[in-house]
Amino acid sequence: MSTVPAVLRAVDLPGAPSGPLAGLRFVVKDVIDVAGIPTTAGSPAWASSHPTPHESAPVVDTLLAAGASLVGKAISDELAFSLNGTNPHYGTPRNPAAVGRIPGGSSSGSASAVAAGECDFALGTDTGGSVRIPASYCGVFGFRPSWGRIPVAGVTALAPSFDTVGWLASDARTMLRVGQVLLAPPPAEPPRPPVFVPLVEGLEIADDGIADVLRATLRSRFPGRVAPDRRLGIDVAQWAQIRGVIQSYEAWQLHGGWAQQHADELGTGVGARLLNCAQTTRADYDRACADRDAIAALLGGAVEPGEVLCLPAAPGPAPSLSAPLEELDRQRVRLFRLMAPAGLWGAPQLSVPACTAGTLPVGLGLIARRGDDLSLLSLWNDTP
Repeated sequence: MSTVPAVLRAVDLPGAPSGPLAGLRFVVKDVIDVAGIPTTAGSPAWASSHPTPHESAPVVDTLLAAGASLVGKAISDELAFSLNGTNPHYGTPRNPAAVGRIPGGSSSGSASAVAAGECDFALGTDTGGSVRIPASYCGVFGFRPSWGRIPVAGVTALAPSFDTVGWLASDARTMLRVGQVLLAPPPAEPPRPPVFVPLVEGLEIADDGIADVLRATLRSRFPGRVAPDRRLGIDVAQWAQIRGVIQSYEAWQLHGGWAQQHADELGTGVGARLLNCAQTTRADYDRACADRDAIAALLGGAVEPGEVLCLPAAPGPAPSLSAPLEELDRQRVRLFRLMAPAGLWGAPQLSVPACTAGTLPVGLGLIARRGDDLSLLSLWNDTP
C-alpha cells in the first residue's frame, strides 16, 4: 500500500493579527466545515451529495479569532468510521514517525500533518478513538476533551453520544495553548496534586513489555506520585460492546438512508460496517444507554478527584501498511477496549508520545475526571 500527503486541500485563511495563538498554523480534519470549501468526510459521494458549507464550524472561527491561521484540510478515514487511517478514495496519509506503517484513524491526516511538521497543531474528531489512536501511532500528542465541552456544530456527526472535537500537536505547550482557547474556564476549585493510577484492565491489553515501559515512564516523570496498579474489576470487552451498540444505532439513524442510496460508492470496509449498523435495534440501544449511565456513575465514584488513570493509548506500535485485514480487525477489538472507559464516562483523555517499542512510538493514555480537561493538559507542562 502506498501513501499520500496528509493535506487533501491547501487553505489560506489568516488568523487575527494578534491573539493567544498568533503565529500558529493549523489544519482541520475534512469532516469539519470551512466556509466555501466542500466537506468530503473522506468520501467523494458525501461531498457530491451535500452542499458546500456557507459558514465555518464555530471551533474554526474561534481558532482564527485567537490568531491561528488555517493552512489546510486533512484527509479523514471515510465518514470517520475507521481506526486504521486508510482511505480507498483519497489514499493513506504517510506516518512520518513509523515509515511503512499505518497512521491510524480516523483523524489520519491531522496526525500525519503534525508529525511531518506541516502545521503547529491540527483539529480532529474523536468518537471511538479517532484522535487518540493516530496520535499514538504517529508519535504526537492527541486530546479528546470531555464530551460536550467543545461545540460540534459544523462537524459531520457519526454518533452524537460520543462525538468530540479534539486536537493534536507535537509539544505539550501547544496542546495547552489550544485548550486554553477552546475550553471554557474550569470550575473554581483549588488544584489537587495529581496521583497517577495505572489501570490493570488497560495494561493487560498491551503488547508484551509495553506495560513495563509505561510504568517506568510514569515513575521517572512523576516520582512519588504514581500509585500501585489498580484493578477496578471492570469488563472492558463488555464495555467496548456497549459503546459499539450506541455508536451503531446512532450512526444508522444519521446516515442509514444515505448509505443505502450510495452503497456502491462507499469503500468496502466502511460500507459494510455502516450497513451492518441496521441490525442494532432500539431496544438494544436503550439497554446500552442505561449501561453507559451506570458505567459513568461507577467510574465517577471509583476515581477520586486528582487521580489520573493511566493505560496505553494503543496496544503497541502502528501495524504495517501490508498487515492483513485479520490482523487489523484483531487490533481494532483491542483498541476499542482501551478507548471505552473515557468514551463511556465522557471524560477527557490525553495521548502522550512518551514511550517507544524499539524505535516506534506508543502513546501513554491519561484519563482525568470529567471536566478536568485543562488540569489534564497542564500535567505534561508542569514537569521538566
